[in-house]
Amino acid sequence: MEDLSPTNYCSSDIFGPKRISLEDSLTLINEYVSSKSGGDRVLAVSAALLESVGKRFQLFQVKRAKINASDASEQMLADIECVDARGEVDLAVEVKDRSLSVTQVLHEMPGLRAGRVSEILFIAQKGVESGSQEEVRELVMKEFSSGQNVYIFDLPQFAKSLLALLGEGGRRDFIESLGRHLDEYSSAVQHRRTWAELLKQY
Repeated sequence: MEDLSPTNYCSSDIFGPKRISLEDSLTLINEYVSSKSGGDRVLAVSAALLESVGKRFQLFQVKRAKINASDASEQMLADIECVDARGEVDLAVEVKDRSLSVTQVLHEMPGLRAGRVSEILFIAQKGVESGSQEEVRELVMKEFSSGQNVYIFDLPQFAKSLLALLGEGGRRDFIESLGRHLDEYSSAVQHRRTWAELLKQY
């Protein structure tokens, strides 16, 4: 039987395509996150996107939590922290593998305010929960008046914007970064294998 243990399967050893278009990159991401993973795949994709942008434009370094650990247990303010050269959090990022609800935003805000983070990004795989768009918009406006800038993107929209900005070389960096994230943060072997199998199609 083939050994699929984490120590014997390394997705960052799998080389992706030498060239990949924006549309193929988006298709690859959508196929990858289409299966349930307890949020692991969406978190890895989001972190890899931000890491690629941070490195390419020398904006920040990315720290992230493991999927099964709470932010508090890892002494983090959010799922992903974009940290500047002084070690301060420029951008806190919460990632949801479903639709984003008003309750979820309200739950996260006190800790982020306490951490003195003014730039807050929510990435939701399926956007804002149906019927909650107006309530979320009003909440964002309320937070702005109290000093917090809250941004909300669905994952496809977020990925398309960043991957276009990164260009072809940056898209290649993103693919490599995602492989590293799957390994370094001990994603389940099926998530690593799926990513490797999808890369073979391009």
